[in-house]
Amino acid sequence: MIVTPRLFEAPYTVRASDLDCYRRLRIDSVLDFFQDAAGRHSQSMGIGFEDMLGRDLLWMISKIHFRVVAPVVMYQPVTVRTWPHPPGAVTCRRDCQILSEQGDVLVEGTSEWLVIRRQDRKIMSTKDIYPFADDFYPHDVMPGRMEKLRAFTPAGPGVTVTPGFADLDMNGHVNNTKYAAFVLNALAPEEHRRLQTFAIQYHREVLAGQPLTLFTQPTPAGAEAMGQNGAGEVMFTCRLTTGPAL
Repeated sequence: MIVTPRLFEAPYTVRASDLDCYRRLRIDSVLDFFQDAAGRHSQSMGIGFEDMLGRDLLWMISKIHFRVVAPVVMYQPVTVRTWPHPPGAVTCRRDCQILSEQGDVLVEGTSEWLVIRRQDRKIMSTKDIYPFADDFYPHDVMPGRMEKLRAFTPAGPGVTVTPGFADLDMNGHVNNTKYAAFVLNALAPEEHRRLQTFAIQYHREVLAGQPLTLFTQPTPAGAEAMGQNGAGEVMFTCRLTTGPAL
């Protein structure tokens, strides 16, 4: 295990529950690996959940993009590596990789985080958020600005889901990994296709008991999805690309 202010690296195991019915790595499991490593790293730096809560602040993820490089198998030992980038004015970028025992990249991606005030959800400055000045890990998994995912005009009635207690996290809203599960249920990917890339943007918080209507549409490379609340506000947008199964 490697834990420093600039880099976190720890062993994990791919569980049976991390694979879908076709033995492919689930999207929500990828997000869970990323989330857990990011949380453990933040805690080691003194900016984890409890530390931020003591300052009436919360971390909130706004975007995640990742690509699948190679398949994994059940009970495979892997290493999850994560590191932050220098913060912007109101966002913090963080990269993550899932590596094989041999050090080969299996999955890699990047995410964008906000710091919000717990009481009123106001976005706060990320200046001086990290406990070190400029000694950042010098690797950029996905260089350039993260693309904004646009809403689209629904072609059908959509599928409505109502998140419940089990979908919430410690911030009191639907956890970022749950959106991927909602999308997968709506799309039901075919056995002969494999996930290549996944991107999601969270526009507004979704709370327990708040109905969410999911809309999907095919694209030449895969599919797009989005969720709207009862007022028609877009809560998240998502895009994935697929390729032939390996």
